[in-house]
Amino acid sequence: MAWNPKKFKEKGVEAIYIFMQPQSTDLLKKHLIHRGTETEETLKKRLGKAEYEIKAGNNPQVYDAVIQNNNNIEENIKDLKELLML
Repeated sequence: MAWNPKKFKEKGVEAIYIFMQPQSTDLLKKHLIHRGTETEETLKKRLGKAEYEIKAGNNPQVYDAVIQNNNNIEENIKDLKELLML
């Protein structure tokens, strides 16, 4: 079962729910293939789950904010700090 922050929100768990979105599913697929850690079956499952999570990530009832993963950790941290006003 996929992680579902909406359930936590509904239970009143106070938090800022942030989704780190991949640039694209095509780029995500290329990264996973390049790693060489996935079988054809696990790759298919991970990409299917990613598509579901991306849809959920763009739903304001599920996440409070979305950060675009640009594959630059410093930029991603900067974006997160800006979001959290740190």
